[in-house]
Amino acid sequence: MLKKIESVLKEVLEYSPKTAEELENFRINHLGKNGTMNRFFDEFKQTPNTEKKELGQALNKLKKAIQEKLNEKKYSFSENFRQPSNVDLSKPVVENTGSRHPLKLIRNEIIDIFRRIGFSLSEGPEIEDDW
Repeated sequence: MLKKIESVLKEVLEYSPKTAEELENFRINHLGKNGTMNRFFDEFKQTPNTEKKELGQALNKLKKAIQEKLNEKKYSFSENFRQPSNVDLSKPVVENTGSRHPLKLIRNEIIDIFRRIGFSLSEGPEIEDDW
């Protein structure tokens, strides 16, 4: 069983998918319900206790290698991860976020109406005192 695990580990390390579908098939073949890892763990239950330590370490190493391969390759097929090559990332970002508050819009409209009538807007202290 140890030789089987090592051969699968070698395949996993050399595997390079071309599409996202191939990567998904790889995941299903190794980590799915009827995948190689489940078959190895079923065989592991029936092995003698003297061999379990060595086989357990090999199985954990294989599972970790499969997970690392999946994590490494899944980003290369993700549409959100890819950046267009013609984008200059050093340029400053200019965003027009948000909008005027509705009360501020109404206030500005009222001021415009009174200006058209002939009033003027003056700004100053809200409270006048002797000092």
